[in-house]
Amino acid sequence: MVTERGLLSGFTPMVWAVVLDISVGGLAVAMVVKYASSVEKGFSISMSVLLSALTAAFRRGGVPSAKFALGTALVLAATVGFSHFQPSSSSDGGDDTGGGAGAGAGTKSEGGGSDGRREGASV
Repeated sequence: MVTERGLLSGFTPMVWAVVLDISVGGLAVAMVVKYASSVEKGFSISMSVLLSALTAAFRRGGVPSAKFALGTALVLAATVGFSHFQPSSSSDGGDDTGGGAGAGAGTKSEGGGSDGRREGASV
């Protein structure tokens, strides 16, 4: 049958739309994987799930529930908040865990001072 009609016989405009959609989606995923951080990837997954669910709900004629609307609002607020208020990187080379000068009190520190000695080591 393929030899008689060709490989793409029977492809309707709807099938071509699906092929185009999947192709563009694949390229978008490749760009996200290459250029985005893990947090941004999580937000993009959340946004895609929300958009897919909303599209499906409206195509079926249904109205999203109040819980879905609340979840959508929270995800959108988190996405906007993260994009506008990204944490600043620390200039001292430490981690951004939010600990201040007292962080790690009571634990043995393996870090060194500016002169290379370990903290708490006797001279």
